Amino acid sequence: MKRHTLLLLSALLLALLAGPSHAHAAPLLTGLGGPAGFGTGNLPGNDDGSSEEINVRMAFPDGLHFFGSTFFALFVNNNGNVSFGGSNGTFTPEAFPVASLRMIAPWWGDVDTRGGGTPSRNGVYWSITPGRFVATWHTVGYYSTHDDLSNDFQLILTAAGPGIGDFDVEFRYNRCQWTTGDASGGSNGFGGTPAQAGFDAGNLEDFVVLPGSRTMAVLQLCTTSNVSIPGVWRFEIRGGEVMCPGRGDPCTTDLLGICRAGTRRCRTPDASVCVANVMPSAETCDNEDDDCDGRLDEDLGETMCGVGPCQVTTPNCVMGTPQTCVPRAPMAETCNRIDDDCDGEIDDLPVISCGIGVCQATSIACIMGVPQTCTPLSPSPEICNGFDDDCNGIPDDTLDACFARPDAGPPDAGGRDGGVFDVGPDFDGGPFFDAGVPDAPRCIGYGCNPYRLEGRAGPIGCDCRAGARRSPGLALGVLPLLALLLIRRRTR
Repeated sequence: MKRHTLLLLSALLLALLAGPSHAHAAPLLTGLGGPAGFGTGNLPGNDDGSSEEINVRMAFPDGLHFFGSTFFALFVNNNGNVSFGGSNGTFTPEAFPVASLRMIAPWWGDVDTRGGGTPSRNGVYWSITPGRFVATWHTVGYYSTHDDLSNDFQLILTAAGPGIGDFDVEFRYNRCQWTTGDASGGSNGFGGTPAQAGFDAGNLEDFVVLPGSRTMAVLQLCTTSNVSIPGVWRFEIRGGEVMCPGRGDPCTTDLLGICRAGTRRCRTPDASVCVANVMPSAETCDNEDDDCDGRLDEDLGETMCGVGPCQVTTPNCVMGTPQTCVPRAPMAETCNRIDDDCDGEIDDLPVISCGIGVCQATSIACIMGVPQTCTPLSPSPEICNGFDDDCNGIPDDTLDACFARPDAGPPDAGGRDGGVFDVGPDFDGGPFFDAGVPDAPRCIGYGCNPYRLEGRAGPIGCDCRAGARRSPGLALGVLPLLALLLIRRRTR
């Protein structure tokens, strides 16, 4: 409590000591019309309010070129500034640069004009005439509705050349008595966050701030100047930027890499500073030190591609050139526990086969990197079943009694009278089973039914059918019956 009281007394003492010298430091322009002589445009008593968008084409037919953009309208804000692109109701001045709006601020503080007394006090006015715009904060109080102390200041914009949209700015300070509103940490007009004066490009890079801003020394704007006229501060806006000594000259910063080269830019009305032409950014593959840390193309990583032995790892950048990861070429798969063909499978070889007929067998080609061999199945004596039992490549060979019946045989077997062939006297029992008929069809790969009789005494034939197997026991059972029938026929 004691400390707060001491600070408050110190602030009041400073104000009292500085107050008389601030009174009527620079006269404001008057005779501009309206009830107070500062123009017909005005804001009613308010706190943190703003005007509607004000068209200034009459004053500036080519617009106002300000930090990269040209404007034909602006907003007058109660809290001691004009803004472009939108109004500004912020009452506690943020340190420039501020990335919200482009701003020209003769006294950005917590102005409160609700104390009344217009037109003699607490009024915000503006005037538009050919080639000039004037905004005046006439004897305004501070938040909350305090008018025991007042500030009296003015902003003048004047068309200039040689560039299109060039203009001049003048701040005129007639009275400087308070720095801070109650809502900005102040009390009785002082402490907290004091007012700020200057220019902001709204891009977090370019700005100009007047001496004493955001300190108690801002009160000295009424008695100091950059043109040797107490309370008057003048600036040229050329090419959209605030001019100052040395502005635009090339310079060298304390940074590294591409950030080392810079250009002098205004930060205060009477001096420039070296600002990097390029700010640090994320590193890219361009053989430049983009992040300005003294290293080129670092920490860009690497890329892995391919599968198995084809897998490779490639750095993403080499000497400023982006790289593409290309896998190694695959090879034929072998049995070696390696994915030679790079398909994600190890030793994925096709199965191997061996043997013929019923002896044919298959085998896995590789097990745990060890090549495997294929062993055919064992042959067996040939039987009349349509299969190559003895595995010599010919089914049912060596059998004299296996004949073909074409109508039940292969599709190209032909036929005759129901397709039954008699056993002729020239039957030789050869491997093709010639049944005594010229060009008799063969039954290879088809099963054979047991012998049977046709008609009363009937010829003896063999019935072919696909995929059938004849039981040897059944054939043996038919043979005695066949013999009996033959004997009986002969006896007749």
